[in-house]
Amino acid sequence: MHITADQHVRSIKFQGNHILDIPKAESVLFGGVEKLTVISNHFPCDCHIHTLIEGPFANGSILEFVTSNYCISPLEFNGRPMSDRPRLRDHRQMPGGSDSR
Repeated sequence: MHITADQHVRSIKFQGNHILDIPKAESVLFGGVEKLTVISNHFPCDCHIHTLIEGPFANGSILEFVTSNYCISPLEFNGRPMSDRPRLRDHRQMPGGSDSR
């Protein structure tokens, strides 16, 4: 998904989706989008989660992203907030992991 400023998209609301594979960071671009809302989605919370939380879907706020979205896998975390994952709790303590907006 590549959205550029030339397309004049001001707002995107990505809500209630079940994402089975984490997209590669270079495959997603939200250029020129003024308001990006990513809430109530289910994402894989596997070993590639850093690609997701450091990419454009997190929109500069890892804390908001992991508290507003859920895990779809692994099975023991299905339906739980992403912030319940120990690795993500640890990540929020690292520089750049807190809310930067």
